[in-house]
Amino acid sequence: MLAIKAVYKDFWSLPDGITEESESPEKGALRELREELGIVLQPEQVNFGGVAYLPEKEAFLENLYFIFKAHVSSEIVLTMDKEEVEAVAWLTPQEFRNRVPRRHVHLHLAADIAEGKFGVYTEG
Repeated sequence: MLAIKAVYKDFWSLPDGITEESESPEKGALRELREELGIVLQPEQVNFGGVAYLPEKEAFLENLYFIFKAHVSSEIVLTMDKEEVEAVAWLTPQEFRNRVPRRHVHLHLAADIAEGKFGVYTEG
């Protein structure tokens, strides 16, 4: 898994972001991957992996996470957006889980998806 340490988060995660108006989740994922890491993929190179729904809870807003997966070479040249990303690492799903707080269930679901499982998580 290609994990990132975003400058505005205190834990490791994945390239992610919010879709723009009239943008599909897949197109948003491709755009964020390009903006954050300089990786350009075509829609046919990504597959839907799963979805996680987390309702509003304490200080966190309601969120719907769409998780996609793609196969890219670890030899790929990355161009990090240093205003958003401070580090990147190629991790096994278990190494990734070890760097992510348990409360971020959508990221743990992404590790399951990386292992070949289809993921759906709902809460509330």
